[in-house]
Amino acid sequence: MKHRRLYLGALALLGIAGCAGGQIHSTHFPFGGLWSVRNYQGATAQRAWLVFHPNKAVASEQFYANGERTGTWRRFAPDETLLFERNYSADLPHGEWRRFRPDGSLIVTRTYEFGALIEEVWADAPSGE
Repeated sequence: MKHRRLYLGALALLGIAGCAGGQIHSTHFPFGGLWSVRNYQGATAQRAWLVFHPNKAVASEQFYANGERTGTWRRFAPDETLLFERNYSADLPHGEWRRFRPDGSLIVTRTYEFGALIEEVWADAPSGE
């Protein structure tokens, strides 16, 4: 049921984002389930873009402003575990980028300033690695 709430909430977000005169485009899995929803203003990527897993859980969320990557981008496993989180400003990596293992533990944090890598910190390997 948690997947269904995320799925419906994501679609509601896209509906609100699409009200500003943009166009919403969608693609579907071969079996008919929703695969992705993207916002455009003319031919330019805008606002939220979402991709879904076959179980309707959000697989990734991405944001655009005037065709440029912006804000926090996230990718999730089918069980909704966060796999990575990246931040952009003006289409450049900016802020923290974090990558996680499937169990949710942190692998690495990278910090960027308008495209330049400032710092990289690797987390300790879990026991057994």
